[in-house]
Amino acid sequence: MTTDLQQPGTLAANALKRVWDTVSVYEGPEVFLKQFAVLSAPKQHLYSTWWCDHEICNGGFLQLFENSTGVLVPDAAVGYRALGLLDVAATIDEAMGYFRPTYPRELALRQVKVKEMSATAKSPFEMLDERYYSILPWQNGRYQRAADIYAAQNVI
Repeated sequence: MTTDLQQPGTLAANALKRVWDTVSVYEGPEVFLKQFAVLSAPKQHLYSTWWCDHEICNGGFLQLFENSTGVLVPDAAVGYRALGLLDVAATIDEAMGYFRPTYPRELALRQVKVKEMSATAKSPFEMLDERYYSILPWQNGRYQRAADIYAAQNVI
């Protein structure tokens, strides 16, 4: 029998419980950035990477970019670096690069760009999904362990 304390990700999840309802990804970039700025840098890193990981694992980069959660993608890239997951951060950076010249935090702008990319050829995000799943598969707990270590060192 395993307890919650033995489950990878528990420490990080507990750190996020205290801030979860203080930041909204649903009310646009201005509200998000204002609320997000109040969090300490370690909590920003955990919050943004947790959301990013869950969105990608649930529906890939398309889901991340087509949902309001995409507002925090630049912050997630920073967060993955802070957690020491440099290969993941590089994948996030590459995905953001498809939105050049500047990554749009505004949902409607991202949706237009994704629609344009999807209309021309195979989505570039399918390749990135495969890479993400290969370097950070949910089942092996790599993200959760990294998040717990980071939380223990910086947040709690």
